[in-house]
Amino acid sequence: MLSKLIINFKRTLNYDFDAQIPNNIDIYLKQVNLFSRFVKFLKRYLVFFFSNQVNYEITRILPCHKSILWINLSAPSIGDSIMDLSSRIMLKDKLVDLFTSQKNAFLYFNDDYFENVFTDILELKNKKYDLVIIDSYSSKSIFKKIKIGRKVNFVGMWGFYNGPEINRTLYSFHKMNHLLNSPYTNEYILTHARTILNVKTDDEFLKKENLFSSYIVIAVGGEWSYRKYSHWREVIHGIFKINNDEKIILVGSNNAISDGDELIEIFGRKIKSYINKLTFLQTSNIIKNSKLLICADGGLMHVGISLGIKTIPLFARFDSRMRLTGTNDDYAICDERDVNLIPPESIIKKYLKVKSTF
Repeated sequence: MLSKLIINFKRTLNYDFDAQIPNNIDIYLKQVNLFSRFVKFLKRYLVFFFSNQVNYEITRILPCHKSILWINLSAPSIGDSIMDLSSRIMLKDKLVDLFTSQKNAFLYFNDDYFENVFTDILELKNKKYDLVIIDSYSSKSIFKKIKIGRKVNFVGMWGFYNGPEINRTLYSFHKMNHLLNSPYTNEYILTHARTILNVKTDDEFLKKENLFSSYIVIAVGGEWSYRKYSHWREVIHGIFKINNDEKIILVGSNNAISDGDELIEIFGRKIKSYINKLTFLQTSNIIKNSKLLICADGGLMHVGISLGIKTIPLFARFDSRMRLTGTNDDYAICDERDVNLIPPESIIKKYLKVKSTF
């Protein structure tokens, strides 16, 4: 067991395919000591080993695996879910169901690649699968897999890899390519890896709203102060100086209410605010029908990019290579510390660049 323990601990920082993916492993190793990393791994491995799941792990998705269940529970954020599941488009010749959290399930109810989306294990009582894809070997995911099909073979997307920030979309595509026995070159993946969503558009509330016929969206607010931009007044003023007829819709959650009220008071009817008034799905529909999204790094950024909307994303503490891929338009703006250190003029210049493509 000791030799297997050492081999699998190495998997926490190494992946089993040959590809260069942007990551912050060097920073992570400086911040987290070896003992802490090993203790976290050991807890996972003991569950993995003593549940006997070690005997059902395989390394390839084979042609005989026609019916597949993908368990995606370990990364709860909307952005991580969108990136981690991006490579499902490589399984278009399979029948793939998704088991995920209630929080993220709505993203895939209208999906072109998942046949069914489940959030309750009881819904899977009579389901039979040739293979299970497990997002990571966290205890939560392993226990769910055992309840669904203890003796069903499985492959892992992240496996024991854990800790460092990494471009999750590129990782997902490279890993899936490896599981499928590498039908694509690394160069092909670099130019084709992307996130994708297909949200429903038949929302009754939005049908009754008198939305602008043509508009841009600005996502206001944010959970983290270093990713919560506070200079939207100057940005909007600059946009109106370039195009006084531009229409702007503000979206965001309850942490953006005061900012939204202030902007409405300043700019009046030229902008509309739906801050804290919509579900996430309704907000996604607002974005889907826009011509541009301006926002800080977060769930709505991933939605905009996945819907094919031109997006000006603002990043802090790492650059856009950690989130975007070669298929995304290069409108990103980055700062090493805080999005609030990004000058409004930089965003306005990007707007002017995007405007030429409308």
